[in-house]
Amino acid sequence: MATQGLEQVEWDFRGCPEDELEYCTVYEYARESDIVCGVVAKYKKLIHDLSSIKDVGFPDDQILQWPLDQRRFFSFLYFLDVGGHGEFWRKPWLQISPLARRQWISKLPDKWTESWAEQSAVYVGSLSELKRLEKWRRRDRPGYPPRAPFTTFHLIEIDWRYNEEQIANCFQSWLGDLRPPDVQKADATGVTSWRERLKFLGAHRLSKAMTQVKAGVHTQRTLDEPLYAVGPSWSDAVGKAKRIMKELESTGWIGPLHRMKGWVAGNLT
Repeated sequence: MATQGLEQVEWDFRGCPEDELEYCTVYEYARESDIVCGVVAKYKKLIHDLSSIKDVGFPDDQILQWPLDQRRFFSFLYFLDVGGHGEFWRKPWLQISPLARRQWISKLPDKWTESWAEQSAVYVGSLSELKRLEKWRRRDRPGYPPRAPFTTFHLIEIDWRYNEEQIANCFQSWLGDLRPPDVQKADATGVTSWRERLKFLGAHRLSKAMTQVKAGVHTQRTLDEPLYAVGPSWSDAVGKAKRIMKELESTGWIGPLHRMKGWVAGNLT
């Protein structure tokens, strides 16, 4: 993304409707990532090459043969594919017409509006623990959507002679011993809002285009107040944007157990 002549629509997301914030956040962070842009370019070339020989639906068979570090973006590519190959990706979210955005969102499968737990309960409940463990183990192989790097799979034997409080205490102790030290816990006060994540991204993009001081003056002039106070607050916002970008690049999505990612993975297992 060019760092000169940054348009307001690239950093000011106040005009994004509430019901589009999640989609806008994933879309814009993906556009900012060189890694994701490279995978999308490969995906678009695949679509172009396939379209010359046949009508193309979503090319899941081909994508699932890609290396793991590219295959992890399977859900995002499906998300992008639903929007078609016109305005989407070439333009910032807020430059795409509201009608096109609404039509795109309306095409998303109904199951994407359900929680991961609800949609997976029937499927998971029908499998034995050993079969689920084997499916999880295979996720690093071509032909399977990759498992998230922050997840592990365990078989648990419960002695039901203990009461609920005793079982809960044992489980809590077991979690403390088991938790990987390098996986960051979610903020106990709640997950950062999608709108705030977009503000982080705005600060990040402005910092690439100009100094913090100039960005503060520019946003003060445009918004009647700076996006963030110049100094530690602005730097903290940029750091948070980079961490969110790293989450997207390492997992293929933003947010834990996201319903879209869950829907795609659940329907491919």
